[in-house]
Amino acid sequence: MTQTKPHRWETCEKPGREGKTRYCDILSAGPRTLPTMIATLKDLHADLARKFQRQGPLIEQTWRSLQQRQRETIVRDGSLDGVVLKHPDDTSMGAVYKILPEWNMRDLTAPSSDFLLNLLRHRATTSLQDQYASGVNGSAGDYEHIVAMIKEKYGQTFATTPGNKREVVASLRSAFQAGLIVPQSTGELIMMRQLYILQALNITFEDILDVGSTTRTAKGPTPRPAENATTALAKLSVHSPPTKTELPGLAESAIDQQVSLEDYIDLVSTEPTILAYEVNLWYYTRPELVADDRGRILPAILDKFISGAFFDAVRTVVRNACVWKYMACLLRMLGISHDRQFRAIILQELSKVCAMEYTRARDTFKRYVSTGTGGGRWFRRATNAKNYDKVRVGLKCSPESLTVENPQLHYMLRLCQEETTWTKSADWLQKLTDLHRVHPLEQGKMLKQEFDSLGDLAIIVTFIQCLSGVVNLPTISKKGQSSFVSRVESLDSRLESIKAGLPCGPQ
Repeated sequence: MTQTKPHRWETCEKPGREGKTRYCDILSAGPRTLPTMIATLKDLHADLARKFQRQGPLIEQTWRSLQQRQRETIVRDGSLDGVVLKHPDDTSMGAVYKILPEWNMRDLTAPSSDFLLNLLRHRATTSLQDQYASGVNGSAGDYEHIVAMIKEKYGQTFATTPGNKREVVASLRSAFQAGLIVPQSTGELIMMRQLYILQALNITFEDILDVGSTTRTAKGPTPRPAENATTALAKLSVHSPPTKTELPGLAESAIDQQVSLEDYIDLVSTEPTILAYEVNLWYYTRPELVADDRGRILPAILDKFISGAFFDAVRTVVRNACVWKYMACLLRMLGISHDRQFRAIILQELSKVCAMEYTRARDTFKRYVSTGTGGGRWFRRATNAKNYDKVRVGLKCSPESLTVENPQLHYMLRLCQEETTWTKSADWLQKLTDLHRVHPLEQGKMLKQEFDSLGDLAIIVTFIQCLSGVVNLPTISKKGQSSFVSRVESLDSRLESIKAGLPCGPQ
């Protein structure tokens, strides 16, 4: 008899405007290969073991100091709308009570109870093999728990080749009897149980640390005020010709943007809350978290991705400031030179650098939309992308159908398309601005990171728009490479190799 696999018995919270980003859908993410499941399980177990070894006593002290309401908040924090079993026999969440009866509000949060700490200690300090065999304080292990649940379907066939079936089964008889070999469907259920409980404990561990920390909960400066994006969008000129700006004024605008980005570098360097904000953005908007055409996503809550997210967050803010500094330098040289040949070289360089910055801003916006408002239904990850840094995400289909149903999302998706040039972007940005002017509540439906990156996109589009009104920007020539762009690409390649060699997880 075929065992039905439960893929939908827990909830998750995608990146939101408030609170913490959560990815608790490790089981409901759709089909996944057995090797991926095994690798994820081992990574989650290693993460939890490392955390407990370093900060186990602090976690125990903090948890014991919490009131029941605080405990309930922490347990609910990893689930959408706080959906957690009320007690071990709660059937309101379908099959969850059969797979994870211990993850229930009554037992986990009871005053003066160490139930959660005992569960955490057991999962963090024993091997996956030990957890397979026995549970907390000698209770049923994962194997016994799952087999008891499906005992009426136990005894499924063992797949072998026709020629050696009898020999294989005979040689493995003792392993079968000892429960060391189980049907694949049973084994997958066992691993699913372990996956969920380890993921939930990893999240809970971090939340308890947050409660007990004076630095994590301290309020710092607000990252990237929304006014920056609003101002950039207000400067767009599509309905009427843009106000003509001379080269000195454009150079000054580039310098202002450079200074603003350098100030942000200072904040990232000195304010832990700002740095954490940027790292979280990169961590929780990885393209691997976009489902492929079969509905699969790659592992989410794993410490091994933190180092790369930290590296990318810092690299990006520094890179952006350097690009605008270079553009300001080019504009100053263009303003003082009367040599036609030299000016032609400068203009070609400006075209290439502006195109590079526009592509970066558009791709960043797409990154946030594909893991936010437009995720799931409208984007998919290329299944043939093997390299972590070369994962490609694209639209599943044309967003034309959203023109009336959801115009804001329609405009956002248009801005994500690779074929959308900066001139077309100006049109879509203007339509989005007009929509927000007529329907102000629509803007509030955008995630913060989406609106911030929309502002970055508007800044470069407006800059190119104004620059095109002063000089004739040439078509990008493929004959000669831009010294700056080629060096940036070369440096990016070198930095990627450095990132690949970084230690995994927090050190």
